[in-house]
Amino acid sequence: MRVFQPDYGNSITVDVELATLDKNAALSTARGQMEMTFGVINGNNQQIQQFNQSVEATIENALAAKRKELIEFYG
Repeated sequence: MRVFQPDYGNSITVDVELATLDKNAALSTARGQMEMTFGVINGNNQQIQQFNQSVEATIENALAAKRKELIEFYG
């Protein structure tokens, strides 16, 4: 059975044991097993986005300062 994450185009294979062949039970069991994993992934995604914004702002400030310095030096 595969649980797809359509936003990213990737897939995760989850093996589940069931007493009978039941698609809905298989999906429910697989989602339950993956709930913590997706929680960690989604939590990390938010932290990474915040980190990226902080780093981008730092880089932009450094570039602006260097631009100003070069304009004053060569201008």
